[in-house]
Amino acid sequence: MLLPDRRGNNRIDSLRNVVCDPRVALMFLVPGSGNALRINGRATISVDDGLLDSFAVKGKAPRSVMVVGVGEIYFQCARALVRSDLWNADNHIDPKTLPTPGEILASMSDGEVGGKTYDEEWQGRAEKPMW
Repeated sequence: MLLPDRRGNNRIDSLRNVVCDPRVALMFLVPGSGNALRINGRATISVDDGLLDSFAVKGKAPRSVMVVGVGEIYFQCARALVRSDLWNADNHIDPKTLPTPGEILASMSDGEVGGKTYDEEWQGRAEKPMW
């Protein structure tokens, strides 16, 4: 299994974790499905030019690729997922009742980062560095 580290992920902590301890576990949830697929294995980080180029999108390659050697694949017990009624739209929270990313960042940084301008510029900022 190959997982490219796309521009904007900025999850160097995850990469550092893999370098320190290569054991990984991935859980896959499919919206609307009551199943949860789990994969356990060992990972390495590759910066091989050929591998990076194979994941290029719009001419931009990822910075690295996590290479996961699959050790086990199984269905995780789905009882909690089914009981949570996670996919039931009637139970979903209205996103308008939640704080915006700008509000969260402003609160966390004593107003130095985030705020209304951050929220207004978010869509364009998110699309620009996508690839």
